[in-house]
Amino acid sequence: MRGKHIVTSNYTMTHARRRSVRILNAMPTWDYWQRIEYRRELAKGHRLHEHTELVEDAGWTLKHKGVTREQWFARYTRACAEDYLARARAHHGTWVVAVWRTGVTSAGKGELLGSIRMRWRG
Repeated sequence: MRGKHIVTSNYTMTHARRRSVRILNAMPTWDYWQRIEYRRELAKGHRLHEHTELVEDAGWTLKHKGVTREQWFARYTRACAEDYLARARAHHGTWVVAVWRTGVTSAGKGELLGSIRMRWRG
């Protein structure tokens, strides 16, 4: 069939010459919003909340062979944190990075998925 392909937020459609519309397949609705909070440790037990990043990312929901869910969480969170802290030109030091799943929007209260403590030498 000839025609233009149009991708909308919910469907992929094809407009043919005779102006008919046919649904080819439904596209998934993404609701993997996460809030990542970055706190720099200033002294033992004292942390300063310096950055918050809102992302739509399904990485924390993926499963990988050979690693536990906790190992994957720590690895993926660290990779995201290193990327963000480099872009933000963050101070070096010890950081506590917490990941909250906020649901279908980035504005949700959130459910704590977990946190990691890491050294950043930025």
